[in-house]
Amino acid sequence: MLVWSLWRQGAVPYEAAPLKLFTPSDWWWAGTVSPKGMEGREARVVYDGLFFAVLVYAVARLGSWPEVVRHFIGRRPQPARALYAAVAALGVLSLVFPSAFPLVGWDPLPVVDPVFSLVVLISGGYDLFASRLFTDSLYAVLTTLVVWPFARVGGWWSYGRELAARRRAAADPTAPPPADLPRSQWPALRSAGQHQAAELLTAEVAGGRMNDVDCARVERAWTEACREGRPAAFADTVLHHGGAAWTHPSGARDLPARTARHDLLEGQVRLGRWVPAERAPRAYHDAGAALGPDLLGTSLLLVGPPGSGKTRHVTEPITEALALQALTGRCAVVAVSAAGAPLGRDAAYDVVVRIGDPSSVHDLDPYAESDDPDEAAAFLAEALVGDLDGAGGVSARSAAVALAQLLGPYQAVHGRFPPLPVLRELLEGEPGALAALRAGLAADEHAAMRRELDARMRQAGTPADAGPALAGRLALLDRAGLRPTSSARGRAAAGRSRCAPSPTTRCGCASTCPSAATRRRRG
Repeated sequence: MLVWSLWRQGAVPYEAAPLKLFTPSDWWWAGTVSPKGMEGREARVVYDGLFFAVLVYAVARLGSWPEVVRHFIGRRPQPARALYAAVAALGVLSLVFPSAFPLVGWDPLPVVDPVFSLVVLISGGYDLFASRLFTDSLYAVLTTLVVWPFARVGGWWSYGRELAARRRAAADPTAPPPADLPRSQWPALRSAGQHQAAELLTAEVAGGRMNDVDCARVERAWTEACREGRPAAFADTVLHHGGAAWTHPSGARDLPARTARHDLLEGQVRLGRWVPAERAPRAYHDAGAALGPDLLGTSLLLVGPPGSGKTRHVTEPITEALALQALTGRCAVVAVSAAGAPLGRDAAYDVVVRIGDPSSVHDLDPYAESDDPDEAAAFLAEALVGDLDGAGGVSARSAAVALAQLLGPYQAVHGRFPPLPVLRELLEGEPGALAALRAGLAADEHAAMRRELDARMRQAGTPADAGPALAGRLALLDRAGLRPTSSARGRAAAGRSRCAPSPTTRCGCASTCPSAATRRRRG
């Protein structure tokens, strides 16, 4: 208001410079902006109207008016949403056409007069205004332009169609159902009677406040709510949170960037096009090639020479698709890649683990943040020798028993599990390491743990001993470049990776890392 008041008083520096620059000089008296005739007067009105429009646009952008309107009106269920929008439209109309409203005495905003003056300048006179049809049509156009944004925010058209459909259904129950609504209007919710939630989500989609990740996530939540018989709880969550309902625990609603084309509503990722070759079915020639959930949920063997684009054209798009699915709550993702071959940006993952990198914020905890010796032994045994499947007389069960016979006694003495170098020495049957550990179990309270350790020492060196195989696998990790820099950070990373509802985690290590390989299988 202050800027507009200064403008009307001519107190803005160089206020008339653009006006004189873009209008003929014979419209004004020399050295002034005083109009000589009709053209100058009407040009000044148009000029003021343009400045007012720019001023309103700037204030609306700085004040986030569209977001405010959508927040207080667009998020309300029908019919309150349509009613609030109608009241707001009437308020703006009273500012533009105050003479049409009784008991209103303020001056109109510079909207109608600049348009009429522009018509005068274009036509060269006032002859057009002698036609009542032209004048009424111009008023109708201006009124429509003023009301149109509020009609969109209030969802008047969709609400009107819904009311009409209800009346037709009530008047003739035997009439065929109305035509299918587009997916953006959430027909499944409407058919289930959740009209308020459907209207709110429709407004969120129309206003650009929901992307494909949000739509897929909400659709999945609706499917689960129907299966569990909780539609009322679903509607309540939607009415409170809108398109942000059931957001991933990280708060992310999309990836930082996408390199492939995705159809999250169908769960597909496009990899390219089918080659019109002899081996490809004719119906597939030059058609788009995509992978759906039925294939993404299986194993994949990718064969090709180095540098042929396997990672860039196949592995990375598939990983990206799974990361998007994780944001919708459908899966958890653990991506393992070799050093220097990242699968997407680091910001696309909750946790990034770089084994052996001192600058890495997270490490892997070989004991999976467990304090129970048996549980930690079972997890580590699966990670180290789970792929042997009994080969060489070593099974995951025998390996877990061997590890538990060492982890339990060591924890009883030291209050923690052994570091990898110490565990490797114990598995190899190093006499000094075993003797030192047994000496720490001399107290009577450790009698049970002492028997466990004695059993391990008797089994060492026998044909069925799983210790050498476990020690050999641990040797891959027991290297200077791969030793964890902080077990606490590793536990935090492992705990978050394993326990988060739908995490996306990437381990930036070589595929020979046993813990990483296990997490890849578990993911």
